Formats: sequence, structure tokens, C-alpha cells
Amino acid sequence: MRSYFYALTARGELLHDGIAIEDERFRDMFFANLRPNDTGIHPDYPYCSPCGVEMNFLRPEDTPYVFDRFDGERLFFAPSLSVPFDPESLVFSDGVLYHRAPHGQWGRIGAAIAVSLADAIEPWGDWYQLEWHGERHVVPPRAMPDHLRLIRPKRGNYCAGCGRDNPMSLQLSALYDERQRTAESWLTVPQYTSGSLGIMHGGFIALLLDEIMGKVLSGMGIKAPTRQLQVEYLRPVPIGRRVHVKASYRGGEDRAHTVAGSISDAESNRLLARGEAVFVVPRS
Repeated sequence: MRSYFYALTARGELLHDGIAIEDERFRDMFFANLRPNDTGIHPDYPYCSPCGVEMNFLRPEDTPYVFDRFDGERLFFAPSLSVPFDPESLVFSDGVLYHRAPHGQWGRIGAAIAVSLADAIEPWGDWYQLEWHGERHVVPPRAMPDHLRLIRPKRGNYCAGCGRDNPMSLQLSALYDERQRTAESWLTVPQYTSGSLGIMHGGFIALLLDEIMGKVLSGMGIKAPTRQLQVEYLRPVPIGRRVHVKASYRGGEDRAHTVAGSISDAESNRLLARGEAVFVVPRS
């Protein structure tokens, strides 16, 4: 078997002896057969692509796949090879976007694709959020601490706070911290939550607090509806303003659990509203 050695740049250039390989049929073949190198030889090349009596070894600069073309539905990593675009398969690291690729690997999102998505991306705390076809999807870091868990909106759920299938839902994702037993989220206050004074309606403020407090119990694996909710409205919540919502577990006795929550301006940290709720686990 003959062995050949390749490099893949972060821009998606496939190099052999420093020369870029542009033959489309070869690139399709190469990446169609690409897999982790389990041959036991040349361990400094973590990937290989067998082709008849030839074995092509690959050492990528970053990831073994680089997406360099996007048609709005699929991400292409070779002239005719692609994966379906799924916003919930996106992660980031050091300002670079990645998407799930074949063999459980990550593929780097090329610069041109990242630029085309930029207008649909906004900050979500220290992370990012992509609005895609009317839905909001949080983009987490590629390496996330074990004690943090992202709770996303679910399909088939019509919850007004986090349901994916409810067109009027806040579609709130939450970051749950298992160590602190807290949940937090960030939201740009949508226009449809407006009251008559052009600020967020008090009912939506209560909904937002109830939702983030409920996410604490969801993170703890507790299913309990709200029994009592107290809200203190401190300052107006402007439409179009980004807010930070956070809740923490206060304690439980028998079937009742108490959670406290707050809404703050995401830029100034100024407290806008706070509340406390009691949730009760049903008897059956």
C-alpha cells in the first residue's frame, strides 16, 4: 500500500507537498472516505482516507472538515458532499463557528458563510444566539463545563415561555448551573409583548419570571406547576432592550419548592423586576 500525506488549512485548502488540490472528483473521493486514523501507523496524522491500494493521511490545521459553501439548507465540505444545516448543531470557540460533521467530528464554518450568518446572530450572555426562520437558537461553546447544561425549547411544546411550536412563545432557552442550582437567560424584549405604554406588559414580565424560575426546577428534574407567584415591578422594561433573567433555588419542604428570580438590564445590570414563586409537585 502506498501512503500519501496531506494537510487541510483552516480555510479548507487541501494541500499535498504544499500544493493545493483542486480536482473536484478527487476532493469528493478523499472526503467521502475520510475517517479517524485507526491504522496504528503515522499517529501524527489523526485522519486517513483509503483509496484502493493507496492510503491518504490527513493532518488538519483545525478540523478535518471545513464548510466552504452554504445554499441555505446544506453545508458543503467538498464539491458534492454536504450535511443538513441544523442551528442546534452549531458551537463556537475563539470567535469561530463550528457545525457537526460526519463521523461525529466538528467542521469549521468558513469565513464567507460566517459573514452571511452574522446579521442573524446576537449576543446571549457570553455566548451567541442565532435567529433562523423565525426561531431562536442558542450557540454554546465547543467545550462547555460539565456543571452547566443548556435547556432548549422543545418541538411539540406549546408553552408560552419555552415552546418551540407556539408562534407567540418567548422561546426561552436557559443555562442551568448544577452546582449553584440557578438558571439564567438573555432575551431581546419582542414587540408583541408590549403594553399600552410601549413597554413590556406586566403579564409578560410575570411570565418571564415564572419561566426562568421554573427552569431551575426543570434542571433539577422536578416537575411542578406554579402555586403562588409574587412579582415586584421596579422599573419599566423597554421593548427591544436586551434583558438578563436569572433564578435561584431557595429550598423545598415536602412537595413545595421555592424559587426566586429577577430581570435586569443586560448592559447596565440595573434591576427591573424581581419575584418569588412556590411550585408544588402534584400528588399523582
